[in-house]
Amino acid sequence: MTNFSNKGSIGNPFALWKSNSLIRKDQFSWLHKRLFSYFGLIDLLKKHNFNIVSIKTAGYYPLPSFFAKVDRIHGHWITIKARKK
Repeated sequence: MTNFSNKGSIGNPFALWKSNSLIRKDQFSWLHKRLFSYFGLIDLLKKHNFNIVSIKTAGYYPLPSFFAKVDRIHGHWITIKARKK
């Protein structure tokens, strides 16, 4: 699901639901909790006018967590430092 922000589709450039006009006002109750992918979280922050300062990830099951420092995209826990533009 990519339609959980009033700024439009988040995280998937090929999503079918790109327009926020397709989200009915009574459906905002299902916008509460979401799991984000690496790119989805970056996309959400950029659409809300944040500059990404730094990104760190941790956890890389089933391999040792060291691999999360090498391959940030697939780390299990994502921490992003961002500043409002």
